[in-house]
Amino acid sequence: MNKLMGINTGIIKSATGVLALALKAHSASGSESLIYLPPDRLQSLLFAVFSSYRRLQMMFREDAESVREQVIAQSEALNSRIPVVTLDEVQQPDVALRTIDFVMKPYQERVTFLFFLQNDSVVAIDLALTQMEYLLGLLLTTIQKTEDRDFISLALRENDFIPFYTVDFMPANGEGIKYNQFDVPAWKSAALDDFYSLLIVQDNGDIPCGVIIKAVPGIEPSRVNAIGELLLNNNSLLIPYRQHTMTFEYEKMDPAATVEERESLLKAHIKHRQAKIDLSAR
Repeated sequence: MNKLMGINTGIIKSATGVLALALKAHSASGSESLIYLPPDRLQSLLFAVFSSYRRLQMMFREDAESVREQVIAQSEALNSRIPVVTLDEVQQPDVALRTIDFVMKPYQERVTFLFFLQNDSVVAIDLALTQMEYLLGLLLTTIQKTEDRDFISLALRENDFIPFYTVDFMPANGEGIKYNQFDVPAWKSAALDDFYSLLIVQDNGDIPCGVIIKAVPGIEPSRVNAIGELLLNNNSLLIPYRQHTMTFEYEKMDPAATVEERESLLKAHIKHRQAKIDLSAR
């Protein structure tokens, strides 16, 4: 088992911005692994770390004193075994060590991160949930130090939800409903709990478009609004509506709407819109 014993990071930058994050991990077997994460793969890693940190918070609620002691001990141990990321490893990164895919495998009180590299090798790192506070702090500090606003935004904006669909109910060509379906990795979907139907409403009451997301339980309305704005401004299907003043209304979707039955997600979303239209017409 490649149990994590020490970890460090570095940033690979160019004149135009951040190219990748270097990650060096020291395992219990004595081996060291160096990998490079381009921004999209770093976002996947952060999604996994935030997800694992939420599980750690649940452990705190069950036995705060014991878990806090473990977190402190793990953090001190990791801090005492920080591997060195050399100047050459930052200035002359090996493209063969570039991460091209990432998967998280959760277990009861630990997690395995799998990094699939350009050279066809796979680096597996096993972490206790009680190591997540240290790892999250390390990654956030590294990201903020880049002072690259676009990079920071990409890394941090989608760690509590994933989009499944964007829907255009009123396309200009009048061809009926159009939608974009996102390719969602199974491990990401499994890390979240609830589906939400989000309607995007114009000032005149029209509902030209909407979004289906999966998110953490009990998501705050302000966060849902931010997600709506994010997708409205970054999804190609919703381009015609970017310049309009919009409000966002959402509801939790029926548990029967599942990833395995994606058509039911769309049907539930359309039903939500029609119910809103019918209510407004009264």
